[in-house]
Amino acid sequence: MKYSNKLLLGFLSVGMTIFLLSGCTAEPEEEPSETEQESQAEIDLQILQEKYDELSSDYNDVKSELEVIQAAYEDLSTKNDQLNTRYTDLNAKYNELTTKYDNLKASYDALTQEPEVIKEEDIEQAIFALINLERQESELPLIEWSDGLHWYAKKHSQEMATKKRLEYSGYSYWQDIFRAAGYKTVDEIADSAMLVWKDSLQYEVNFLSKGAQFGAVGVVKSGEIFYITFFAHIY
Repeated sequence: MKYSNKLLLGFLSVGMTIFLLSGCTAEPEEEPSETEQESQAEIDLQILQEKYDELSSDYNDVKSELEVIQAAYEDLSTKNDQLNTRYTDLNAKYNELTTKYDNLKASYDALTQEPEVIKEEDIEQAIFALINLERQESELPLIEWSDGLHWYAKKHSQEMATKKRLEYSGYSYWQDIFRAAGYKTVDEIADSAMLVWKDSLQYEVNFLSKGAQFGAVGVVKSGEIFYITFFAHIY
């Protein structure tokens, strides 16, 4: 019985403890007073003010730097416009001077270049080609080169060179003569000969004769003068 009573008292003690614990409730927290709320608001306001002041300082620094950069940009933009205007003007003058230089250099090169080596046979063929071109444009048959007539034309040119004067031959050929000096190219000599011959009264007879079938040009150089003879015939 002793043990039974002790056990019962133990159960009663545990039960009372559980009851007391289950019946306890936490006391509600007290809300901050108005003074505490005002103090907290002042603290928050002070923190915000410090952040505002810091941002305001940074803003003013950035604004000042931006104004300096903006002023520098406007100055550089003005200088850029001025330089562009000067460049356009100088570029126009440069192009003008370049054109003048190129023209002067071309003239200088033409004056100082080595004269072309002019061969007698080249003059003969150039003039003969122009004669046939004149006949072609007049719708006449072309004349054929004749070695025999070339021999006589060359012989007559040599006679003129020896006598140093122009004179027609006694042969019964369609003929004309020319003396060239001071020309620098074969084409200049050939063009000049045809220009003089076309201006003569005998041009159509000597160069545009329908009966002419063969022809030749003989050239002989004496000193700096070329003596030229043109012969044409039916054989």
